[in-house]
Amino acid sequence: MILIRTQGLKVRMEEPKTFLSEINKLRMRMTAVGKRSGGKKERKKVLRRMKAHVRLVMAHAERHRDRLAAEWQPTTWSEREAKI
Repeated sequence: MILIRTQGLKVRMEEPKTFLSEINKLRMRMTAVGKRSGGKKERKKVLRRMKAHVRLVMAHAERHRDRLAAEWQPTTWSEREAKI
């Protein structure tokens, strides 16, 4: 997504770096829960949020890929590079 966005093909979404920082926060939160009482439920809750976050990022990545496939001409890449 970052490489596609640098070529000027942007789809309405936040900066990709914010997605990375959000998943990192969730990872740290899951680790911080540890083995205290109620930890299993809390880890499961965090895992559900992580899964939802990953689905969101996948959807954004697919939209970026589709946009690149449709509009690769204004980029500095060749058609072959855009399909990789």
